[in-house]
Amino acid sequence: ARPSDVVDTTICTVSGAQPSEYCPTYKTEIFASDQPPLPKDQDLWQKTSVDAWTNLQASPSSSEFTKEVLTINVEDESAIEWLETQTGRDWADNNGFPDPIVIKQERECQLDDPRPIIDLIGVSNNAVISDNSFVIAGVIDATANFKQFKIHWGEGSDPNEWYSLTPDWITYPISSAAEILTWDLSDVDADVITLRVTMHSTINTEVQKKWVLQLDIPTPTPTLTPIPTM
Repeated sequence: ARPSDVVDTTICTVSGAQPSEYCPTYKTEIFASDQPPLPKDQDLWQKTSVDAWTNLQASPSSSEFTKEVLTINVEDESAIEWLETQTGRDWADNNGFPDPIVIKQERECQLDDPRPIIDLIGVSNNAVISDNSFVIAGVIDATANFKQFKIHWGEGSDPNEWYSLTPDWITYPISSAAEILTWDLSDVDADVITLRVTMHSTINTEVQKKWVLQLDIPTPTPTLTPIPTM
């Protein structure tokens, strides 16, 4: 007869833990009732709120840039190194993890951790732009790990297409308030646009900041050509 102290338990085929909602395949195994598998909150797949610049767990000390991301719950250093190989990245992709991979960090973000700084002068949501020459100026930097940034724009409040205002990635920070570029809006045929700054770090993270702007640019008065008199 089957011992009374064993139970059938569904586990994740990949991790051996009780399956989270993201585990792709399950199986049933026999366990001693006092030695169950790891609970589902310790499965490999963990939906985690992270600080987008550091990938540390989000906290009240995080910057304004946080996101929900599917992290890999692993602490073993050799496993983490393997995940950085092409074989490991392929495995992660096949098992539904995002690219780039985000390893679940043990600690939360703190006030002295690196953070991005994206602050454009006079630019805020629903600001009205009334001049053809739109000067984009401000600070685009980070307290550590800055790599590069790029500025795009798109039509409407949720653009389907983005157009680059900086043809290439700018690989130096704007550490103190300065003019970055002047944008001629005369060919923009839209009443509402979205401006976007994307910044990358040296640790393969990305943050974006967007502003929806109203355009109220006066129509140029046509110049009348004098008619010669006879």
